[in-house]
Amino acid sequence: MLYIRGKVGTVLRDTLLNLQVMLCIRVKVGAVLKDMQLNLQLMLCIRVKVGTVLEDMQLNLQLMLCIRVKVGAVLEDMQLNLQLMLYTRV
Repeated sequence: MLYIRGKVGTVLRDTLLNLQVMLCIRVKVGAVLKDMQLNLQLMLCIRVKVGTVLEDMQLNLQLMLCIRVKVGAVLEDMQLNLQLMLYTRV
């Protein structure tokens, strides 16, 4: 019975860790989406006021870079959490 309890405890800890990982990913992805929305509103404002194609292109490139960096951070966190989960199971 002690062995089974130990195993059940491991499953519960893994489930809790999985939920924490999911929450962390949702929060980070939500932050990326909010940043995208804010940047798109800013781009729209700049287009209306300036109307320059070159500035819009530069802003679009900055936005793409920002999204890639943030999504990269989410992926790194996922990888780290998966490694942690694997370590916990062992």
